[in-house]
Amino acid sequence: YQETLLLDSIKGASAINTITIKSSSNNYNDVTIRDLTWYSSSPILQLIGADYITFKHISFENSTSSSYPLVNFKSRCNYVTFDSVHFTGKQITSTSDLDYKLNFNNCYIQTNMYLTGGVYNGIKEKGLSVTNCIFNASDGLKIDYADSVLIRGNRFISSAVSANNNYGIYISNSSGYIDILKNYIQGQYASGIYLYYVTATPVRPLLIANNSISGGVGTSEQINCYNSSYINIIYNSCRSINTAIYHAPL
Repeated sequence: YQETLLLDSIKGASAINTITIKSSSNNYNDVTIRDLTWYSSSPILQLIGADYITFKHISFENSTSSSYPLVNFKSRCNYVTFDSVHFTGKQITSTSDLDYKLNFNNCYIQTNMYLTGGVYNGIKEKGLSVTNCIFNASDGLKIDYADSVLIRGNRFISSAVSANNNYGIYISNSSGYIDILKNYIQGQYASGIYLYYVTATPVRPLLIANNSISGGVGTSEQINCYNSSYINIIYNSCRSINTAIYHAPL
């Protein structure tokens, strides 16, 4: 299907009356929504205040030179789930100030994902979950202004071909319950996990555990916690291939 989709708030959608958009074959290769032209007039999928929607077994694709992102969230989307979805193209972005419960599970993501939640009356975007996904792009997952994040069981393979501040997982200006667990991160020119002004609590520290990280040419640390506090880092495997003395796994 060569088209774009815009979904706003759907009357009647609720925790009981959810909406699922999926392929009948349960294979994302069979249904692709795309616009491969560089001058596309909007994101392939734009959600504006949409709630209780699940996309399953579908592909979304656009040109990497498009002026618009592949997927964009706006105006507080709640309980939106992508399950077994294939993303290829420009990038996935969020320009909403308070998305709640965005879930990505078992997705194949060949694009950068930049989710910027923002702050509204001191409250941040809450409840992001990214589990069992494969990322294959120059950057993996970048999150800004979030509260309560789960990143578990993903594979991040960076396609970056030169050192240009690329990361597998980058989280900034965030707080609350944040768990980064059982991820595999590999990139010759990408750092692994970078935390920038991320704050947890003594009662519930941020947890980085059981991750495997390999790479390091042109980068510094595999795990970097800059101006971040209350973090438990346990049972991770870090391998740096940069032999310079100022480079280290942590």
